[in-house]
Amino acid sequence: DDPGVRNEHWMQHLPDSLHLSELSIPGTHNTMAREGVLWAWCQSLSLILQLLMGIRFLDIRCRHFRNGLPIHHEAYYQNADLADVLSTSINFLEAHPSEIILMRIKQEYKAEGNNMTFLESVQVAFEEFPRERFWIKNQIPSLRECRGKIVIIDDFSGGLSGILWGGGNIDKEDAWQSISA
Repeated sequence: DDPGVRNEHWMQHLPDSLHLSELSIPGTHNTMAREGVLWAWCQSLSLILQLLMGIRFLDIRCRHFRNGLPIHHEAYYQNADLADVLSTSINFLEAHPSEIILMRIKQEYKAEGNNMTFLESVQVAFEEFPRERFWIKNQIPSLRECRGKIVIIDDFSGGLSGILWGGGNIDKEDAWQSISA
C-alpha cells in the first residue's frame, strides 16, 4: 500500500532555532482508526506510510483495558496498542533523526478491568523505550531541543506533564465533519 509520495525528511531544512509554535504541522485525526464499521474508519494508510508522507502530528487514542493501552476508535479495537505506536514512531525517528513527531495521547472509550490509573499505564508503556526519545515537558520546544523525539501532547486527566492539549499554549484545528452520501 505504497502511496508513491514520500516526504519523510521535510523538517531537515528548517532552522534549529525555530520553535514548534512557529510551524504548521500536518497531522491526522484518529491516526490509527482503520478498523470497525465504516464510520469508525478515519485513515486508509498505515502509521509508517503516514510518517513517510510527512504526517508529524499523531492523534493516538487508547482504551484503558486491563492495565493495557489498546488503540481504539470508540468501541472499535484498531489491532494495535500504544507500545506498537511508540515502537513504529521511534524506529522512524532513528532512520530520520532530523524529524519530530507530535503525539496527542487521549483516553478513549470505557475503562475496564484496571488496578492502575491511565497515567500509570501510560508511564509503564513509556518505560519500554529510551527516555531521551521523548519530550515530556509543558513548554513549546525549539527544533534543536526536540529533533529525533516524540513531543507528547497530554490530553487526559492525571497528566503526563507533556504539552497540555487544553492548556492554551497551542493552537489546534480539531473540527471534523462526516461526509454522507
